Amino acid sequence: MRLEAGVRHLAMLVECVGPEHAAREMRKHVAWYIKGLPNSARVREQVNHTRTAHEMTALLRDYLGDLAARGLEAFTPDPSALPVETSRASG
Repeated sequence: MRLEAGVRHLAMLVECVGPEHAAREMRKHVAWYIKGLPNSARVREQVNHTRTAHEMTALLRDYLGDLAARGLEAFTPDPSALPVETSRASG
């Protein structure tokens, strides 16, 4: 799942730039990793208040656990969060 990739992404950032900078840098990436998942707005808000990579990792792992507890249907993106295709006029 892409959220698990996000947790790995955060761990790699910690190795490269340290835990405090990694947490700040990762905030902008988390939105993509959780887009369309249930309660993603709440999680995004919580992520924006984390100060360390350890806090963020714990939050994301808790969220993964919550999604897993709901079953596979929880991993289906919310249709309202998917991009809308529009036809483009050629000209």
